[in-house]
Amino acid sequence: MKKSDKFIIVDEFDNHCFSAHEFDSYEDGWEFLYVKFPVLYNSDGTQDDQEGELDSYFVIEKDK
Repeated sequence: MKKSDKFIIVDEFDNHCFSAHEFDSYEDGWEFLYVKFPVLYNSDGTQDDQEGELDSYFVIEKDK
């Protein structure tokens, strides 16, 4: 099956997430996720990069 030149985001169960969005590149998909789940800076100087949340998503080529 031929792939398109668009990318989508799926979760760990292969569900299409953020279905209103398609991306022109793999990197654009990840940039969207980094904006959606930004690094959180705590008052004690530590930070939470939300890896637990980000690990649930994958950017893949969209099937035609």
